[in-house]
Amino acid sequence: MKKYICFSLLLAAVLCLCCCNSNKRTEADAQRKAEPVIKDSTLLVKLLSADSDSIVVATLDKNEKSTLCILAAKQQEKAVGTFKEGDTLAITCSLKEKNLLTSYNISQMKGLWMQADNKSGIRIETNGTFSSVNLQDFAFLNWELVNGDLFLTFRLNDASPEVEHQEIAHIVNLDDNNLRLHVHSKEYLFHRQGLITKKTLQNH
Repeated sequence: MKKYICFSLLLAAVLCLCCCNSNKRTEADAQRKAEPVIKDSTLLVKLLSADSDSIVVATLDKNEKSTLCILAAKQQEKAVGTFKEGDTLAITCSLKEKNLLTSYNISQMKGLWMQADNKSGIRIETNGTFSSVNLQDFAFLNWELVNGDLFLTFRLNDASPEVEHQEIAHIVNLDDNNLRLHVHSKEYLFHRQGLITKKTLQNH
């Protein structure tokens, strides 16, 4: 009789434990399902033509063409860089309403950008590399565009070198010769320094 009672108690404990674990898994699964999955809506396109109020672009992967109104993006300062035919843009848009939401001229961003002293600056490449050239504040690592926001990853030179930071940066102005960057509560002005070569970097 005692053995039967002990066995019954043990069985009840095991069932209770299984039930609790099952509930925990169910709650964890529900939490994972409730977390929103952020889908990046950025499109890489080639600029085919442009006028004062619209652009015609074609996606790089499928060559799908669209005509988009650029007025709102320009008014809200969401169009970074100029609209130069043949350049590659990273854009977000509303295809249904045919409106451009954000735009970054990747072709214009690429290059070696130096400060007024011509001794410090940044180098931007289209593969996501964003590196520093003798900058005192930052050691930049990479860049990426997600849903119209420019994310920079960097290390602070006055902090632990192994700690990486990522935050949204803003390119206040970009054209063929000038780039004004706002990052980590500071603003930097750069001018284009020509082709990116090892000789050019050694001279700085």
